[in-house]
Amino acid sequence: MKNFRVFKTVKTKRIILRFWVKNLGVILLFLMLFPYFTAIMFGNLQEESSVNADMEEQLTSGRYVVNNRTDKGMESIPMEIYVADKLARCMGQSSEMEALKAQAVLIRTGLFWQMCQVHKGDYWEENKNYITADERDVMVEIEDPDYGSVVIPETIYMAVAETAGLCVIYEEEPIVGAYFAVSSGVTRTGTDLGLNEYPYLKGVICGRDFLSEEYSSSLELKEDEFDKIWDSIAEAQKEVIGGEKTAVLKEMADSEEITYKRDDAGYVLYLEYREKWVSGESFRRAYNLASSCFFVNKEKGKVTIDVKGKGHGMGMSLYGAEQLAETGSSCVEILEYFFDDVTIAKIE
Repeated sequence: MKNFRVFKTVKTKRIILRFWVKNLGVILLFLMLFPYFTAIMFGNLQEESSVNADMEEQLTSGRYVVNNRTDKGMESIPMEIYVADKLARCMGQSSEMEALKAQAVLIRTGLFWQMCQVHKGDYWEENKNYITADERDVMVEIEDPDYGSVVIPETIYMAVAETAGLCVIYEEEPIVGAYFAVSSGVTRTGTDLGLNEYPYLKGVICGRDFLSEEYSSSLELKEDEFDKIWDSIAEAQKEVIGGEKTAVLKEMADSEEITYKRDDAGYVLYLEYREKWVSGESFRRAYNLASSCFFVNKEKGKVTIDVKGKGHGMGMSLYGAEQLAETGSSCVEILEYFFDDVTIAKIE
């Protein structure tokens, strides 16, 4: 509604100024048509206001609350409103509706998963619902400084409203709700990463992710700059990757200057350089890379790091979800494609 009022005010000023200077006859014609113009404009505004009011009621009437810790204190946000804000930061209003809905479900699922981890003994009862003895609102605490930083378009609110309360369940509990921007071509399994507690994270092909503008990126450094960063992370990980761990990793070492241990999706788990090992994720963070699916090339005093994909590679690829939605897949079908043996359920 605020956007409509601003647009109308600016538009009216521009029209009056332009017509006043040029042609009195045009002004008279405009005044004659003004009642019809007003009826059309305000009629649409009233209808839009009604839709927004209904949607706002649906999104704010739930019992679940997100408490966001900020520099100024704690702010309480209705869960569905927070889901809409987070969704607007992940995807644009031009995204496919079914992909938006799938992402909304995953954001909400992640919040329920957090709530389950913290309050399982108090809230997760036999009926699988977060209800306390005194029926007070159930909360999850987060720290999200970017909340409220974007304008939420109507399509985002619609996606959230149409999936309100929906959650992805594995063995009667919410899943972790993992998602990321663009895959290397295949998503990663929980088993590859030693995350056996997340068996629903399966490896699936995202054959069109290479079409994304964010699929490939690169970083070029001078060799001494590369070595300086490497030494700092290798020193920090000396106690983490040492002893028996180093012995096991050395068994796979070859004659190459840089040795990699990758998972089945091509993401680097560990790499060795100058007789020191670091984890792929530590390397990614230290060099500020888009993902840990990378390849290091050294030549003539320069080091180039080529990267595939964007994000950790686990769960749902947002770009892959868009591609599935474009070919007619529903929200539920998209989620079932990326997660193994799960159920889409509504938590009241």
